Amino acid sequence: MKTLLYCVTLSMLAVMLVSPAFAQGKKQNDEYDNFARKQQELQKRLENLGETIRALAENLAKKEPENAQKLLDAWRSIREKLILEDMQAVGEALKRGHLFGPFVKTGQIVEALIKIFEDIIDKRHKESRPDAEKVKENLSKIRWLIEWQEKLKKKTLDGEKNLAPEQGELKNETGELERELDSQKEKELRIRKAARLVGKADEQMGIAEKKLADEKPGAQDNQQKAIERLTEAEGLLAALLKELEYEDYYETVQDVLAELRKMLELQLAFNAKTLTLDGKKTRDELTRADRIEIRKMSFMEKRIAEKALELAKELEKRNSPLFAGALQEIARDLEEISVLLADSDTGAYTRKLQEEVVAQIKQLIAALEIPPEPPTPPGGGGDGGDGGDGPPPRPPLAELKLLRDMENGIHKKTKELNDAIKKSGSPNFVQKKMINRLAHRQARLTEMTRKLREVMRGK
Repeated sequence: MKTLLYCVTLSMLAVMLVSPAFAQGKKQNDEYDNFARKQQELQKRLENLGETIRALAENLAKKEPENAQKLLDAWRSIREKLILEDMQAVGEALKRGHLFGPFVKTGQIVEALIKIFEDIIDKRHKESRPDAEKVKENLSKIRWLIEWQEKLKKKTLDGEKNLAPEQGELKNETGELERELDSQKEKELRIRKAARLVGKADEQMGIAEKKLADEKPGAQDNQQKAIERLTEAEGLLAALLKELEYEDYYETVQDVLAELRKMLELQLAFNAKTLTLDGKKTRDELTRADRIEIRKMSFMEKRIAEKALELAKELEKRNSPLFAGALQEIARDLEEISVLLADSDTGAYTRKLQEEVVAQIKQLIAALEIPPEPPTPPGGGGDGGDGGDGPPPRPPLAELKLLRDMENGIHKKTKELNDAIKKSGSPNFVQKKMINRLAHRQARLTEMTRKLREVMRGK
């Protein structure tokens, strides 16, 4: 569906972009008439798109009636609010040379349509995607069954008697796992394969149970085959879990990056505004409106700090202590800026902190933009790798780069501060504040490094 929508969208935009009127600005009236005709063609394309959406909704209704209705309702809403009144006015507007207003509206329509399709596709992807926690539970149970069967095999080889009831109990647990996996088989091929392997292990356990009950030889051979089938299933689920955790981590990083870019844009605007207002304050020109603006900035800096802490918690869940710690430091600085602005302090120290926040956000964005390392498949023999017992896959290169950059930044700022103090003979108010801040930052970086080392050892 997304491919179809983009094709339609591109064809609509192509009509606009190849037009001489669009490329060259105001020309003769006949050129605008031509472009108006092109716009009418665009309207026709949108009508055709409506027919396509209705056909898609009809097909979708067979399996997903809720999404089908959502698609139709959204399309109806768009036509009512945008298309009907805007498209009718576009031709006349273009004839008068008022190109960009209708063009922007058309862009909004296209964006809205893309959003509809993306929402539905994203929902379908999430609904069809295996649950990482459920896979982890299944993986733990397989390992428990393997361990139990190995112990029972050892007892068999040691010649212990009356093992059939225990083997039967183990078989029942294995059968439960097979049914659990079978209920999820539509979501992933590897789950389906794992269910079959567990089923085969269950069969071998049944044969071993009968041999043990009849006191016939060879039960240990069937027990070994059961272990081998379970180990194969373990390897499949371990690889799947790694991929799911990788996807979860990657999605989290993309969400964090999107929020950081918004934060950076806001902070740059606040920095410029603070500088302007401080100039007015120095000249004793601050108005009541200016003071209200400073208080608003104080509130917004506090809100950004809260958002940074939320993002830090998400990264902590993904075992990324350095990224989380960097965000916590950003939040700490933002909270201090908020307090300073609440007191109408737009002075040198406030602006210095704002500059530091911008630098830190840019530094963190650069590190997070390093692509995560794809998961490596578990080793042979069914050891299953870490299978999710350790932290999810993360980009250690990105965190190590951030660690290096943060340490270099502290060293550089310390040197600059020392040089400035030597020239003046004694530290001023801002320099004293910065000395304390650098000491805190170094202590926090040491703590973050310790946590990163612990996480990496646990991998």
